[in-house]
Amino acid sequence: METPVSGARSRFDIVAIGSSAGGVEALSRVLSALPADFPAAVVAVHHLSRHNTSVLADVLGRCTSLPVRFAHEDDPLIPGTVLLAPADRHLAIHPDGMLRLTRTARLNFSRPAVDPLLVSVAFQYGPRALGVILTGANGDGGVGAWAIHYTGGVVIVQDTATSLFPQMPESAMSLGAASVMLPLEAIGPAIRELVCGKDDQESGTRT
Repeated sequence: METPVSGARSRFDIVAIGSSAGGVEALSRVLSALPADFPAAVVAVHHLSRHNTSVLADVLGRCTSLPVRFAHEDDPLIPGTVLLAPADRHLAIHPDGMLRLTRTARLNFSRPAVDPLLVSVAFQYGPRALGVILTGANGDGGVGAWAIHYTGGVVIVQDTATSLFPQMPESAMSLGAASVMLPLEAIGPAIRELVCGKDDQESGTRT
């Protein structure tokens, strides 16, 4: 079936991605589809343990032509760069456009959590925000996805068939936040089409 992204042309400034259990492989697949000249900023929250030094940036950096690193306080958003939430910090975008890291209460048992990032992206970028919810084992990201949907952005949700843990995608869908549901292999090309104006979008299931 035709998706809402078909025929779209470069109207997004930011891609905000949330994932949890099973998400390293999913993030790798998504980021591998993005070109080196990708014109939007990419920010991502993957649930990380605070007890370990994460090598997530190194792992993802080997799968994509985009630079990947952990975010720092007061970082600006950089087109064509992937910024990750570090362990034990929530990541959000403030009205001045800079990134903020906080150690406020855990949300959905997680810090970093997906919802703070997506909610801040929704209110700073509105219809120029593209949200992506990947595999995960709790309901995190549903509220943030709804916020992006409510403010006019687009939300891509990984389908349950290709999600190792479908709870995060299901949370977004249950709130009516999903613009389109796609299998994992189609999400990267869909993002590329939306942001870069490519014409090779694979079809997905409209929600």
